[in-house]
Amino acid sequence: MTELRIIATKPFSEHRHLPRGLRQSLSIFQQPHYLANLVQCFLGILGDRTGQTLVIGGDGQMMTQELLQIVLKIAAASGLSRIIIGSQGVLSPSILSYLIGHYQAIGGILLSSRQLENEREIQLDYYEKNGRIASSHILEALQERSQIIQNYQLLDIPDLNFNRAMVVSLENLTLEVINSAAIYSKLLASLFDLDAIQDYLLPQNYRIAVKCFDPVNYAYGQLLLEKNLGLPIGTVSFETFPPLLDTLEARINLPRGNHPPSLTAVLTQHRYGIFGKERGVTASDSLAILVAHTALIPAYRGQEITVARSPFASVAVDHVCARLAFPCYESSDQWEFLSESLESPGITLAGNEQGELGANFSRERDGLWALLFWLNIIALRQQSVETILQSHWLKYGRNYHLCQTYRDIDLEILYPFWESLQNQDFREQANGHHEIVYSYPLKYYDQRQFQTIEQGGYCLGLTDGSRIIFKFEQDLNSQNTGNLQIYLESYEPNALAQSLTARSALAPLLAWVESLSWVQNLNKALLNTAPIRKTR
Repeated sequence: MTELRIIATKPFSEHRHLPRGLRQSLSIFQQPHYLANLVQCFLGILGDRTGQTLVIGGDGQMMTQELLQIVLKIAAASGLSRIIIGSQGVLSPSILSYLIGHYQAIGGILLSSRQLENEREIQLDYYEKNGRIASSHILEALQERSQIIQNYQLLDIPDLNFNRAMVVSLENLTLEVINSAAIYSKLLASLFDLDAIQDYLLPQNYRIAVKCFDPVNYAYGQLLLEKNLGLPIGTVSFETFPPLLDTLEARINLPRGNHPPSLTAVLTQHRYGIFGKERGVTASDSLAILVAHTALIPAYRGQEITVARSPFASVAVDHVCARLAFPCYESSDQWEFLSESLESPGITLAGNEQGELGANFSRERDGLWALLFWLNIIALRQQSVETILQSHWLKYGRNYHLCQTYRDIDLEILYPFWESLQNQDFREQANGHHEIVYSYPLKYYDQRQFQTIEQGGYCLGLTDGSRIIFKFEQDLNSQNTGNLQIYLESYEPNALAQSLTARSALAPLLAWVESLSWVQNLNKALLNTAPIRKTR
């Protein structure tokens, strides 16, 4: 008979949650009681667990498997009737979210790790029922509980073998280890025409390189692409160097070589990038192309398609939705809110400018799903990435899009600039065809917390359809500095003018923005301070 133990504990000062979850070094997570406190607090927030299911997993690495044993023993003592664990501790955020909805679970816990310069870091993420990433409201409540906790409950059971699928019964509790890669592969087979992909790629010797920067995408990609679809061994690789993936301008720090593959996909835990032989596809263009081809995909053919995008993504997808009569909504760029939009009736796809993209089978981002979508389009159209991209621009027009970033700005400079921006009379800013016709602060109504969330940005629209968006973020690692990003966008329907670089096409607009008096005042203030890191 298993023993239920009550362990005395005390709060940890390091229990400070970020906007998404908790991130700390492995050495901190390995402190006695540290992780147990967090799990106990989260389970307490979920309410009555009697007869409920919890889904847990991670990236499958040895240290996260060891931490999952702690999660399992705390969860087993909480009154749950079922705990589902990914075999080898492996669950992607997307499949964890899917399983929560599929099993009507009360929530989920995900552990992942990454190697920093001097130490390994652990990320702990929480999920609510229906697979939503935990809201800021949940994280605030968790933060409060973690500072007053005095004890936690633990079921004293041997460590569970995560290496194979199995079911273990413990009195009123069932522990189920599942093969998440097989479940994920079966799920994607129900969404896409894998036969069409296989029939086109294999005879063509169509070269693909899938660069995975996390072990979960690597494991899932190997099973799905190499074993199930029959692509050559080595198509999917695991990369260890930090990826510098710029999805706004479609750039990556990968050696291309003289004979690059027809398609290179970059998959990180939450982001993805698509690159052809000669050029990459921006995240905004990729979202627009996928939406434009939903009629080709089995899961979406004949369905009512509705799209949500972040305010900082280009409006390329808006042009597609207008042509196809699909509703398109602007949401917050934070995935917490884009995830919420996927729960709204009818929302099919949601994405942002950072290469985060999800669909309504889950509430999470899924780059491998996006890659399968692309491969399905390529197989049915029998065209290259570049041809599909250029034909899309020819049909819908091209949205040139870039971002100018100023980092580490003193808040004493940034806040007055923000105030002056909100008090401008934009009717006085006209200069030739650069005339501002509308402006608004970015706000988002949070349906779960019944309140308006300030996005920290301001949007300006010009007569020619161009957009300028100012985005403000406080530095999470400093209370005194913040970042300013200026997004520029213009629409080009003329095919003869669609081959420029974004920098060249938007140079006149950028020069005009920098000539505005209130932007010049910011630049003057910055020149009088310590050097500012200006990027892109």
